[in-house]
Amino acid sequence: SSKCSAYGGIGCVGCSGKPSPSCTNNTCGAAAYTPWSDALYSSGLIHDKIFLHTHSKNSSKVLQYPMSGFPFACAGEGPLKGMSPNGKGILTLANVNIAFHSVVSKTFKVPHKFALCLPTTDTILYKGFEGALYVGGGPYYMSKGSHRDFSKSLITTPLVVNPKSTAPISSEGDKSVEYFINVKAIEVGGAPLKIDSSLLTINNDGVGGTKFSILDPYTVLHRNIYKALVDMFTAKAKAMNIPRVAPVAPFGACYDSRYMANTTSGPRVPNIDFVLDGQNARWRMYGANLMVKFFDIKYRNVLCLGFVDGGLKTTTSIVIGGKQMEDNIVEIDLESSLVGVTSAPVRSGLSCSQFQSTLPTF
Repeated sequence: SSKCSAYGGIGCVGCSGKPSPSCTNNTCGAAAYTPWSDALYSSGLIHDKIFLHTHSKNSSKVLQYPMSGFPFACAGEGPLKGMSPNGKGILTLANVNIAFHSVVSKTFKVPHKFALCLPTTDTILYKGFEGALYVGGGPYYMSKGSHRDFSKSLITTPLVVNPKSTAPISSEGDKSVEYFINVKAIEVGGAPLKIDSSLLTINNDGVGGTKFSILDPYTVLHRNIYKALVDMFTAKAKAMNIPRVAPVAPFGACYDSRYMANTTSGPRVPNIDFVLDGQNARWRMYGANLMVKFFDIKYRNVLCLGFVDGGLKTTTSIVIGGKQMEDNIVEIDLESSLVGVTSAPVRSGLSCSQFQSTLPTF
């Protein structure tokens, strides 16, 4: 059917059981990729009603709206094996028609943009799983009664299209459906890194550049960039009397936390700036987004730099992972082809878990 084709259906999928969400009588098949198994799983495409929450721009009152015809597929334990025990499924945010933000934007005729505010690891372990996913734009308020709209703090940079797909599974000629930006330089404590600038651009084969990935818990760097970053960070940390200690996998650079002062933006360590394409576009990362702590008592005095060595044969030179996005707001504006980021919540000592009265909006 035309609807099946519009959602990238793969034709009929056989099943041998009673009609159910996982056995749709061969009407339309959907193929979903699961990163934990690095494989595609086929299941019947289903439409059903979901409920979204929004808040009035002039009121903190939360309203509930139904949305019919939301496409999804059911999966058994196999495809979801390896996911967090608190997770219930996979929601795609890629630049495709079937993505959650695309369907919501089209249904409610709101701007095609979405924003993420990921909660910190500490929040997940101790306070629940709150965070925020917005569709349609701001305002972005951190807590009930707050009048500070963090959408006003966003720095913007152009969204870059990679002409080659970087997905684990793709077809010849596919463009990437991930979100790339241009990082022009990296600075540590105000000092620029000396790195090969060709690593920061995407070549004709789709290799290089910078993208976002919440599937990666920590930012993954090409080895040459990683080595330059660690060397500079260690030198700047030494100047702050922070000694380096033995590494703890998967990290290659760890430090003695007893020599780091606590601040509202995390441990006091050298800041790292990503200098982006655009006027005064500088994304600053503070200690809360840089340092990783461990809950094993033998590492109680250890904090590691939350970047990972990706080796010399990385497809993408910089893959910005979840740790560096925690308690930051990252907005993808597909109408204007812009990416907006701000670390203002971290700098203010706020958390994405404080989105108490502003649930996902549209």
